[in-house]
Amino acid sequence: MLVTYAIAAVLISTPASNADEAIEKKLDVCLYPSNIAKAVMIRRQNGGSLPELMAKIPDLGMKPAIEDLAKKLAIAAYGVPVYSDEKLQQAAITEFESQTYLNCAKGIN
Repeated sequence: MLVTYAIAAVLISTPASNADEAIEKKLDVCLYPSNIAKAVMIRRQNGGSLPELMAKIPDLGMKPAIEDLAKKLAIAAYGVPVYSDEKLQQAAITEFESQTYLNCAKGIN
């Protein structure tokens, strides 16, 4: 509800072209988690180990909230099957990346 009011305030106080730009910039925030999701799923589809990945995440020097997100994405990615067919692997990677972006975008709007 608060998010709705905040977005409404931005739309009311900003001319139409700037409102579109403001929403686009907020959606750009979703690129970072979707890129993490893509990297995690690539590792998953290439047969990488979840325990090894979880051990490496803290070494990446991310902020605690981003590190927590990366761990959650890793756990979610390892719930997706590994495919031997390259086209299916790419589809799984793209789907996971897109779903992460979509979930983020829904949380913003």
